[in-house]
Amino acid sequence: MKKITMNRIIYSAVIMIVISTMTMGQSAINAIQFNGNDEYMIVPHHQSLNPGDGGWTILVWIKAPDIIQRGPLIGKRLPMEGYNQYTFGIGDTNAHYPTPGRRIYSNYIDSAGVSERSGYLEDEFVDGNWHHIAFVADKSVDSVFVYIDGIKQNFIIQYNFGSWPDVGNLDSLLIARNSSGSNFFAGEMDELSIWNKALSYGQIIIAMNDTLGSIYYSTPDSGLVGYWRFDEFEDLGIGTLGTDDIRDYSYWGNHGGSEGNPLLVPSGIMVGVEDENAFAPKIFTLNQNYPNPFNPLTVINYQLPIDSWVTLKVYNVLGVEVATLVNEDKKVGRYNFEFRTSDFEISSGVYFYRLVAGDYVSTKKFLLLK
Repeated sequence: MKKITMNRIIYSAVIMIVISTMTMGQSAINAIQFNGNDEYMIVPHHQSLNPGDGGWTILVWIKAPDIIQRGPLIGKRLPMEGYNQYTFGIGDTNAHYPTPGRRIYSNYIDSAGVSERSGYLEDEFVDGNWHHIAFVADKSVDSVFVYIDGIKQNFIIQYNFGSWPDVGNLDSLLIARNSSGSNFFAGEMDELSIWNKALSYGQIIIAMNDTLGSIYYSTPDSGLVGYWRFDEFEDLGIGTLGTDDIRDYSYWGNHGGSEGNPLLVPSGIMVGVEDENAFAPKIFTLNQNYPNPFNPLTVINYQLPIDSWVTLKVYNVLGVEVATLVNEDKKVGRYNFEFRTSDFEISSGVYFYRLVAGDYVSTKKFLLLK
């Protein structure tokens, strides 16, 4: 499946489509389609699907209809129990009691209910098109993050107390249904993966842009604990008899059974278009490059709340300009620039990159290793 995420920019009654510097997409065959009424998947409990007190990441492509819904995406929670869970879905601005909406919400709560990191996405994102979602629970910085199409979002932590949650239970993992069976996700889903660590930005981008190879699932060392491609139904002995199961390609083999007859639909070429109101940046921002230190490639991300003439340049420690990366007019949006050392004659060492956009000036440091 090829999914290309683009920014929609409207001005002077003309719609311009601007493709990001980094094209996002991946090749696969099918996606799974849920009707929002009674269709879902169930993955039997295995300890590998419990985060414990470590980091955790969920990656998934979804295409939800342009309507409000209370649509659970992924969750592991004992039915009707308020604690000891991770849940992740589409709703509005209350993580505990999500009402129908177009935002991401998540709950990350320990078994006693004394430690929690739960919240919701500030901006709506559902628009009827394909989007890649990354949910990251990062113990090292004691926080959770959400990325949409590779761009970090403002995720509001609504419930934040106690030490880092120790999350785990004996219930099954549910996909597209909540634990009580009162809500179901309507839409399509593809390339769902779960990891027992907090993935870095670079790792998220890699997974977003391609299907995962065997290097990730031949051993448990990669941290991948579940990887469902949704390419075909098989008879893997999950639940009822029949060819209605989905293979987990991870080392752990957490295969899932489908319920209610969801469909596998040809993906074709999907194009996701961002809602300019939902995702238009509110402020100028120059983010820290990733990876850092680096060799031979790093990514510099910046965002513009208004149309601006932009220069992005690299300087050595003496203040001498050594590279011009961007020098042109840019529209409102978010941009990723791939800085490849092979394109410039520079040696290893400390450098500074500076963004100038109108009156906005920001400088950050990075380290090139050779």
